[in-house]
Amino acid sequence: MTRGTGEVVVTGVGLALPGADTPEALLRRTACPVTGPAAEPFDTAARIGRRGHRYKDRATRLALCAALDALRNAQLIASDGEEVTVPGDTVGVVASSNLGNLDTACLTAAAIAERSAVDLSPMSLPNASSNVIASWVAIRHGLRGPNLMLCNGATSGLDAVHWGATLVAAGRVRRAVVIGVETHNAVVEDLLGRSADELLDGAAALVVEGARWAEARGARAAAALGPYERRAGLSGCVA
Repeated sequence: MTRGTGEVVVTGVGLALPGADTPEALLRRTACPVTGPAAEPFDTAARIGRRGHRYKDRATRLALCAALDALRNAQLIASDGEEVTVPGDTVGVVASSNLGNLDTACLTAAAIAERSAVDLSPMSLPNASSNVIASWVAIRHGLRGPNLMLCNGATSGLDAVHWGATLVAAGRVRRAVVIGVETHNAVVEDLLGRSADELLDGAAALVVEGARWAEARGARAAAALGPYERRAGLSGCVA
């Protein structure tokens, strides 16, 4: 099927969520909530291994898992590899996380206030940067297109999809990986006043791509993206 030259489609989906390995399983859980014990936390090591991830925070590891899943689903990465099979500068990254590395930022600030910056580990300090998630996804897969990190509240995930599609529609890149990730820990629980079982610990990712570029490489479009509007008051519509 030939699509419009400016249309943006979804060609890959990836999940790193407890109890839902596929989009279909996630939709089933949403439509018919499962009762009983909570699912086991997602095991990031089972998908991306442990090597090289010792100093990465939980949110970054979850994002790496979802991004890898989405890129493979979009057939942009071989099943046994990590490097994309298209030029790296044709792929951008847009990530959304409001509280993903809050614990690192708070613990870093507390350590500086109580002692000094000399006591900080040079391996863990980069994790305090708000854009660490988007950056590591790009570094891991050699994605050299625009790299954006959004931390703007309840609509942040939807905004990330919009900006990924905007980058594609504007011709900045041919495709973009869009990731949404949150995790829970003592710092997040204290800030929100909610227990861990009420909070998300997982990630989801999409590959959004120009329809003509997807068609040229024989990729299947799972969905087409429609218009999106962001204005005051919409945050109340987002659970």
